Amino acid sequence: MVIYGQNEEMKQVQSNRSRPVSSNSKIGVISRYSDIEGLSSDLLQIHFRKFLNCRILYRSLERCNKLKIISVSKSAYSRCDEKTLNLIKQRGIEIKVSRGKGRPSLLEMILW
Repeated sequence: MVIYGQNEEMKQVQSNRSRPVSSNSKIGVISRYSDIEGLSSDLLQIHFRKFLNCRILYRSLERCNKLKIISVSKSAYSRCDEKTLNLIKQRGIEIKVSRGKGRPSLLEMILW
């Protein structure tokens, strides 16, 4: 598990939130079940915006078989059950937990 703040990787994840995931993109963002169908099969990283459970993780892994990194917010990580975390570890996927608090401010969005 890696904990990171507002660094370049998080900026890239946040900038991808408003854009649909293309086949050229290597980071996907999931905030609801319907977002899984739009994911490319060659994604290396997925950011779960609101929650992470076994059901959405299984579907994501079926769709993205090359997945290496999962990133979640601190609150979403704290709500993950052991079964979900064990599945991530069994697959050899790295999990990153962001420390950022909520949405970026208008000043942060302008500077990025």
